Amino acid sequence: MLRSIYRPIALLLISLFPFAAMAEILEVYEWKANPGMGQQMFETMAGAKQIHETLGVRVDVYGLQVGSDGSVHYVMRFDSMADWGSKKDAIASSAEWMEFYAEAGKKAASELQSSLIGINLDESVKASSFDDLQVFNAFVWDPAPGKTGLLVSRMAEAKQLHEGLGARIDIYAEGIGGTGNYHYIVSFKNWTDMAAFTTKLNGSKAWAKFNSESDPTAATLIKSFSGQRAPL
Repeated sequence: MLRSIYRPIALLLISLFPFAAMAEILEVYEWKANPGMGQQMFETMAGAKQIHETLGVRVDVYGLQVGSDGSVHYVMRFDSMADWGSKKDAIASSAEWMEFYAEAGKKAASELQSSLIGINLDESVKASSFDDLQVFNAFVWDPAPGKTGLLVSRMAEAKQLHEGLGARIDIYAEGIGGTGNYHYIVSFKNWTDMAAFTTKLNGSKAWAKFNSESDPTAATLIKSFSGQRAPL
């Protein structure tokens, strides 16, 4: 039954985002630890990560910081839509995963707050492209009606500027679980590099010009937050 569900989801994603077939795919699960069970939550995530990576899935766990309520993102990365489908099938047929999932549910160390699929707009990005990146800032934008193309175009321009100043930029369109927002992720190897980038950005005439030319009606920033990879 699980396989029969995954296939139409994959077809729906491709119909919504034609570039999705070859793009990096994310599954992001946001968890909040139950009171006094933070350590147990991370232990459960470490166990889940080990099983998923044995099945070939790249997993990153991020503790959210400024701008968040202290939740944790469990992120599963796939190289493409085909890679996503085959590995989801592998997870669904894994007896080890099913047993682990049942036991984790009994412990109830955390509660799932939300989940969604993200589709990278850069087809060259792979799941392994994030090995050296430890910290990030995320900006989630809701495009105004009829302004999605403008938002994506402006994000592409911002990406070029920001990467020229030392940041790593990834832009994701929301798939299943989302509401049509776009996520602009600014990543670094460490907080020192992020601070250096911010200093350069604040003094950039090109960035000031870019902002002065922005259309404030094109999109609404609905949330922003920072995060750091957990050592799992």
